[in-house]
Amino acid sequence: MALRKYLKNVADTIRNWIDDTSPINAQDFCEAINHACDTQYGKGSGEGYTYGYDDGYWEGHEEGYHQGEEVGYQEGYEEGYYYGDSFGYHNGYNTGLNEGYGDGWKEGSLEASPQETVSGEAIGITDSISPVEHNMGVSVRVKNIAQYTIYSGGKELVEGASYAETNFKLENKLPANTPLYFAIFTEDGVMVTTSGVSRTLRQKSYQVTGELQKDISSNTKAYTLTEDEANVASYIYVYMSGTVVNTYAGKTVNKLVISTEPITSYAPYIEDISKVKVYKCGSNLFNNDVSLLKNLAIDVGTGSKKYVGYEIHLPVGTYIMKAELSPSATSNVAYIYTCIKNKNNVYRTITNLVENTFLPTPKPFTIEDGDVLIIYDAIENHSISSAQNYFTRYNIMINVGETVLPYEPYIEPFVYDVATDGTVEGVKSLYPNTTLYTDTSGAVIDCTYYQDGKKVKENLIDMILSLGGVINE
Repeated sequence: MALRKYLKNVADTIRNWIDDTSPINAQDFCEAINHACDTQYGKGSGEGYTYGYDDGYWEGHEEGYHQGEEVGYQEGYEEGYYYGDSFGYHNGYNTGLNEGYGDGWKEGSLEASPQETVSGEAIGITDSISPVEHNMGVSVRVKNIAQYTIYSGGKELVEGASYAETNFKLENKLPANTPLYFAIFTEDGVMVTTSGVSRTLRQKSYQVTGELQKDISSNTKAYTLTEDEANVASYIYVYMSGTVVNTYAGKTVNKLVISTEPITSYAPYIEDISKVKVYKCGSNLFNNDVSLLKNLAIDVGTGSKKYVGYEIHLPVGTYIMKAELSPSATSNVAYIYTCIKNKNNVYRTITNLVENTFLPTPKPFTIEDGDVLIIYDAIENHSISSAQNYFTRYNIMINVGETVLPYEPYIEPFVYDVATDGTVEGVKSLYPNTTLYTDTSGAVIDCTYYQDGKKVKENLIDMILSLGGVINE
């Protein structure tokens, strides 16, 4: 997806160039695009640069090259970095690399590549990262920015009541001129519907004519506060009709989420971001160390039974897993099942990994706040040693996202501290797959990395061909 977005920008540039210049024939157009590709990625003075110049730059042309060294070209470098603006490369840096990332690159060893930023509570970069190790820009922020207390209400809803109220007192100032999303939840993390519910952002705990009364009842609409509104916003008053009370009877509506992004699940407020730890590993999140196996009591709808398995703690997100027979296996018989236990010790089944010798089709699954993934030997009352035999017959893979990746061994994570401003220093890329996650629910990672320039070029060529162009070898 990242490469597709980048290539779309390139295609738009090409279209604008065509519109803004006098007509040219198709052959000239294709030769110009082919030349741009070669010079953008070519190394040395023989790939896209005119021979005979010591500094390897093409003088006197209108293709975005500059004479001399006025814009930071470094004489003696022959890596062929392209400095024109049309394809998004930065001018003025004598190493051809972005300022601030130079210490993570080996000078003269890779092609200029675009950057991409991804975000999430768990991030899997699996198809586009540069093969050259480099420093990634990593920071952590909170998903829920609401620090609050219950001013009134927040009690268990009683069936048959005509209405119920909860009043949240905000303990921190909300940001102005920033789209914000609001949602309320029960104590066990269930989002409350907006039908029959009204929410009002107030200056006082009660309604006062002439003071802030802003309706924020939608769970999906973004609301933007002015500076004046943000300065006085202090309470969120929630009114629930009798229908809502009956729907959630026996539960307590006492959790609030305010976020700069759409809200799909509950996330706790994090008071001190510096207490969060960031972990980096390859694409496989399953640690198959059999010493981690334990006896478990599992109830998947047939009563509590004793099994042996792994308990795996993953951040909120979407994952997929598969099993494949180990090359060293002497038998292919196993019964390896999976389920998820939520914070209330309620179990739900997901994909079985191995059924005798059959491998079911992998299906994505979602981890919510407080969930624990369980992978277990499905023979009741098996010993740990017997379960070990099952698990060593198969290689198990869990990765971020909905696409199954080729199996790779588990890599023990690198652990990084988070500064008080949320920045994380010294995080270097892993090739071909880098996964980042935290140990704290509600912490969101933002990661900027360099893409694989060769893949960018290959996709650019494919787009040119799809537009009817011709690539001359």
